[in-house]
Amino acid sequence: MDSERLFRSRFIIDGVPEALTPEALLAVVAEHPAEISAPVDSLMDESVEPDFDPVNLAETDVYQLLERLKRLKRSLSLQHPGSWTKCRLAEALMAPLWRKGHFRLGDLCVRAQWQVNLSRTGSAAAFYKSVAALADYLDRLGVKLSAYGATVSRGRDTLTLKTRLSGDSLDEDSALVLPYRTAGARLATARACSPVILPDARDWLVYIPFETADFRLGGSLLAQALGTGGPCPQLEDPDYFMDSYELVRELVEDGVAVAGVTVCDGGLLPTLERMAEGGCGAQIDLSELMGYYQENCLARILFAEVPGAILQLRDTDFDYLDAEMLLQDIVYFPLGHPVPGTKKIRLGAAGKSGIQNILDALLRERSAEGED
Repeated sequence: MDSERLFRSRFIIDGVPEALTPEALLAVVAEHPAEISAPVDSLMDESVEPDFDPVNLAETDVYQLLERLKRLKRSLSLQHPGSWTKCRLAEALMAPLWRKGHFRLGDLCVRAQWQVNLSRTGSAAAFYKSVAALADYLDRLGVKLSAYGATVSRGRDTLTLKTRLSGDSLDEDSALVLPYRTAGARLATARACSPVILPDARDWLVYIPFETADFRLGGSLLAQALGTGGPCPQLEDPDYFMDSYELVRELVEDGVAVAGVTVCDGGLLPTLERMAEGGCGAQIDLSELMGYYQENCLARILFAEVPGAILQLRDTDFDYLDAEMLLQDIVYFPLGHPVPGTKKIRLGAAGKSGIQNILDALLRERSAEGED
């Protein structure tokens, strides 16, 4: 079956005919919509049932887990194709954040290319669910699809997404009613901030999740390595993604972020390790992050693929960041500080979060007043 017939086929998944072809699903978000063809073929397949029994990683060395990820090639998750696809889309949309220019989320468009192994049970079903998830998330984010295609092969099931500025023009009047678009959008190839940790021990490293989902390993690179993973993150808050996106974009454009990277592929720890490759490590405290999500499994915090960003900012800009986050009602987590002279990421989790320490101090003060 060629690519064109794949998109124009009617899919029957688990014995239930789908109402729309992949072509019809993607037409809703197409940058330049074309006429939808009648179905030319039928494809029957069965879903690969998700494994909802999470693997116990409580006592596992996270650095051993990290080593298992380094040789893996990313494949589309047959168990969680929808969540996996949304995660890949978020990652692709966040890539331009770190480049010089002036744009907003709605100024971007995406090109999608699937690779589908139709000889394997579950691949056709995963492809259809991936298409549906991509169309849904693009629509809810207000981003258009510039082009798409697929290759039918006997290799891995994959999805490649590339982001660029949309070719649609926008005048000043229309910009007033489209808060996530801007007139005269531009995007350079050069980076606006460093991709690695800069060696200033006074600076802060902060983590900003772009979704409100819980940290779950299903569909992650670690789950692919282990052959399991349990439930996946539910990426169902596009409004929060857009607000987080625009705030981080402004911080980068205004030079507040001196370094910044996307957190997605592999999760938090692989991202920190890549940032340390420039020659400067960091001391990381995960207590506030784990406390906020009421998560006691370090591996889930470090390897779950919840889209987000790590920023490095000067100590003098920390109060500004705190005020902006509070104003926009966006959650962020101070992770720690750079450690010059080492490439190591040193992990720790204090017994109490910053909020808990403040409460304890207030209680001690009240107790002292009572003694008087």
